[in-house]
Amino acid sequence: MDMALKITDKHCRKNGKDNITVAESLGTTLEEYPQLNMPAKVKDIGRAFATSRIKVNEQAIIELYAAFSDYLVSIIHELAHGNNRNELLCLIESKNDNDSKVTYKQIFDFASFERILDEIANRVYRNLENSTRSTPKMLNKILSVLNIQIPDDMKEDALLHLEVRHLIIHNNSKIDDDFNNRNNNGRIPVNTVNKKIIINYALSKIAIEKVLVLCKKIDDELIAKSLLKDQFPTKFIQ
Repeated sequence: MDMALKITDKHCRKNGKDNITVAESLGTTLEEYPQLNMPAKVKDIGRAFATSRIKVNEQAIIELYAAFSDYLVSIIHELAHGNNRNELLCLIESKNDNDSKVTYKQIFDFASFERILDEIANRVYRNLENSTRSTPKMLNKILSVLNIQIPDDMKEDALLHLEVRHLIIHNNSKIDDDFNNRNNNGRIPVNTVNKKIIINYALSKIAIEKVLVLCKKIDDELIAKSLLKDQFPTKFIQ
């Protein structure tokens, strides 16, 4: 998508004129694409496409964070479905009885023991999420309970890139003191003028790569401890 926007931007700059619209510069009509009803001025086009590319890569980082959260949920599900339920229970910090209450109707709705285990796993995750209020703390809690050691630099690198999502949503991509202190050696590029993270394809690509490396390392450790089954042939893991 980033490349498509880049190429389209180049095409519009080449064919753009003040008296035509972006739709016309792309060889289409406003009837078909009314959202492209803006003057094909080179400066305006450049600004519009630059903003679009930033938004695309922001969304990639936001979705990466959601995918990592789903990954943590999947680990808890593996514990619920395996023979390591003591580790699962150790993740629960809340002593509120309401967390473990189940109505008769819910029991009937579950219909199977498998579905009950799914519900337990989801409740444990919500409990952990509410008690930590922090992805790094949540991950460290899970790794501590499972007695899994991950190199600090690998973990910090991935978590720092995931933290970008928080700044995008809550601080208009502007860094805070905590992020600045953790971002040693300028691993994540920041605009020195406005203190905003430079959001582009290079950043979203490396963020995905860093998180994949972390997940693969966690999987390897879980498999080594027989907490997770190696379900996929090695040739499919890149």
